[in-house]
Amino acid sequence: MSAIRAVAIERIQDLAKAYGAGWINSFIVKLADIISKDPCFHFKIAAVYSLKEICLSVHGDTFIEKALSMIISASNEPVANIREVCVKVEREIANRFDKPSIRESIKKHILSLAEDPDLEVRITVTDIQGRL
Repeated sequence: MSAIRAVAIERIQDLAKAYGAGWINSFIVKLADIISKDPCFHFKIAAVYSLKEICLSVHGDTFIEKALSMIISASNEPVANIREVCVKVEREIANRFDKPSIRESIKKHILSLAEDPDLEVRITVTDIQGRL
């Protein structure tokens, strides 16, 4: 099942290119619902990866702030796997965008997770700190 989700996520940039900003707007609403309401952490992780693909798409500049806000919101989840994925996704987004306000927002958020109760999250943050 996760392989199907992974393949679908890989196609998001193609879908964004083909169907444009209108499609992304409707898809982001669905991703927000998943992040805020779905009890399954696997779906929440897939939503975060989907947001990353939107940010890296041809329309990424238009949706970066909204997507980043949703990713930061997802990092408040009690499941450590979600928080770890959020940190990794934020790093990938920071590497793509040169806008100082975006990079600073990401850096500030990642550093806020340096004292996370989960060891894996702390290790991921420590690993990424030097590359921001």
